Amino acid sequence: MEEYSLGKLLSEFTLIIPEIQREYVWGSNKSVLKSFISDINGRIKSDHINVGFLYSYTVHGSEHYVIDGQQRLTSLVLLLFVLSCESEDTRTDFQNLLHVKNPTMAFSYNVRPMTEVFLRELFSHECKTSEDIKKQKWYLTEYDNDPTIKSILEALDLFSLKDLRANITYADLRQKVYFWYFDVQETSQGEELYITMNSRGQKLTDSEQIKPRLFKSLSGNEVEEYGKKWDDWEEYFYSHRPQQGTDAIRQVDLALNNFIRVVEELETAEVCKELKDCEGRLKLPILESWFEALERIPSEEQFQKEIQRLYGTKEDGNFMVLKSLLTASFVGVNSDREFERVRQTMRNRVVRRGKIDHSPLLKFLADYRSFYKKSWNNSLYDFILSNNDTNVMDDKDRKKITILVRQRDESLEDLFWEAEHHCILKGDISPLLDWVCKQSEDFFIEKFERYYHCFCTLFKSTENTLKQDKELDLVRRALLTRKIKNYPWYFDGWTNLCFAYAPKDWRNLFVNNNSEMKAFFDELLEGGDGEDKYKEVMDKMIENYNEEENGDWYSDFVKEPKLLKYCQEKNIQWWWDTIYLITKRTAKSYHANLHAYKYYLHLKDKKNEGWQLHFDSSDMTYTYYSQTKDTHRIRISMQWNVGKDHSQMEIGCFMDSKNEYQFGESYLKEAVESLDYKWNNKDNYYYALLLDIPESDQVAFGIMDEHCEKLMDSLAKFGL
Repeated sequence: MEEYSLGKLLSEFTLIIPEIQREYVWGSNKSVLKSFISDINGRIKSDHINVGFLYSYTVHGSEHYVIDGQQRLTSLVLLLFVLSCESEDTRTDFQNLLHVKNPTMAFSYNVRPMTEVFLRELFSHECKTSEDIKKQKWYLTEYDNDPTIKSILEALDLFSLKDLRANITYADLRQKVYFWYFDVQETSQGEELYITMNSRGQKLTDSEQIKPRLFKSLSGNEVEEYGKKWDDWEEYFYSHRPQQGTDAIRQVDLALNNFIRVVEELETAEVCKELKDCEGRLKLPILESWFEALERIPSEEQFQKEIQRLYGTKEDGNFMVLKSLLTASFVGVNSDREFERVRQTMRNRVVRRGKIDHSPLLKFLADYRSFYKKSWNNSLYDFILSNNDTNVMDDKDRKKITILVRQRDESLEDLFWEAEHHCILKGDISPLLDWVCKQSEDFFIEKFERYYHCFCTLFKSTENTLKQDKELDLVRRALLTRKIKNYPWYFDGWTNLCFAYAPKDWRNLFVNNNSEMKAFFDELLEGGDGEDKYKEVMDKMIENYNEEENGDWYSDFVKEPKLLKYCQEKNIQWWWDTIYLITKRTAKSYHANLHAYKYYLHLKDKKNEGWQLHFDSSDMTYTYYSQTKDTHRIRISMQWNVGKDHSQMEIGCFMDSKNEYQFGESYLKEAVESLDYKWNNKDNYYYALLLDIPESDQVAFGIMDEHCEKLMDSLAKFGL
């Protein structure tokens, strides 16, 4: 096998499109052809563009019958013709290159007489648009019924748009565009090169490596037959690619490569690491059967998304859901409802509920095929209930499926699927099912519907809406009154706690405290149905919560909703013996000493003329007043948990500007010396320590209020 430029191919070979090949169709598929030419147009300034492989077999020595690459080759020859019409020299070169005046042209459809005659006439003249061509005397009305000629005319009209080919010249297309040319009857001469390198000196994809290996064992007729089918497969992946772009060939190669790998793994029930040695196990008729199964997968968007993962997506990189759909199609599933059961079941198990080992799933799907052969029953539910392997489906899955089989209610099945999509449940609705029944035969639809409606009312279904839901703070506060184990839950040791923010937080709460959460929901439902009723019950839980009786450290969060509001991601942190409110996940974000922030809230409604209230979220968070006079600004700060034993309050007074710090000692001295304040030389401020923080915040706040008022009065007395 060698690499040939387009010009060298046409000068050295007689390339014939055999009758067994399908019609030329790219001209009628504008998106495909545009993408192909746009790719070349964007890369033509380089010295080398390889557009893939061209396969042929020889019959009479000089005649090479194309079995793969027909669409690309025909498109490039037509574009070369259009470009040749731009000058007399290039037109002459083109006609000589293609041997237009010889009995057999260098590029020929001579086994299709009508197409062949049309091309010879076309290449002998200068007309290059369908409108001009159809006006010519040589144009026959019979041509209108030939699908290849029709497609050629559409391609020529597209090539007449100069913007599409703005960078492409006749010489560049002739000299810079290359094919890997492969004669399947000469594999011994070129196989080593083919299997190891492509035009860019890179390793070939698995699909590129496996193709000649699969073809080399075929007879002549089979080569033609499967050459056409391979072309059909490539065309399928070309037309189904999810993104239209300039890397269409790479996308097709990737999708076909992944598909071959999928088939190999389904056939062997083993993880495939290397495809290059699989020809002993994988035959083209087998590949054909699975491709037919692929085509039978319904056209609805949710199924096609699984197919499009072959083109490369991060989710489900092992194509476990697609393998399940392929297996269902392979065993004869023809009901859209059953296909949806397969998709929902496998996505719930594989994608939403976390990864499972690849090998057990492959064995599971192989057993599914065997089950169908033995029972002629292609129901996935029946297979799961008859299969005792817990590596893929566990008791939770079987309980849910048993309920569905017993109920035979598609509306219930739809409801289960909806619930499984909820970001908190993430494919596992067993917490709700356990609330309804211990055994599947005791299931009541109405009871499940009430629980689920209440659940959805409290918790938004998507991650973003869940995180942004301000109403959830009411749920958090109500849950705090229930003394639920591990709520809030610890993360990163014993200093960081979360009141539940992300879906996984809530999911852990339901899984680890299922009976407690059931009791919570039961109490809500006792108050009636609907959001307003649920809120009334939760408000009553909070109202009846006795802080003194319970004595819980989180009592503040029950009574004061603004504390949780400050914690944007609902996290707090213990420092020493004090709680810090955290806006994000750790104290690296904005944070606040709980006492200091509560004191800030305590002061918000108070008016102190001439002073403005603020809160500072620095390392040692504090509440402070700043003076609003035009003279030197003064700040009064109130801090908590200062000093070496971290059990002290402090009030400070200083100039509210760095360049005034040193000046502050003399400026403030007279006003504060009677109050027994001390000067801190290191930080340049006057301070007073108030030792032994009282257990009661109200007492502590009263002490701090008294000192603040005295300090403000003294400053005012001295005109400050």
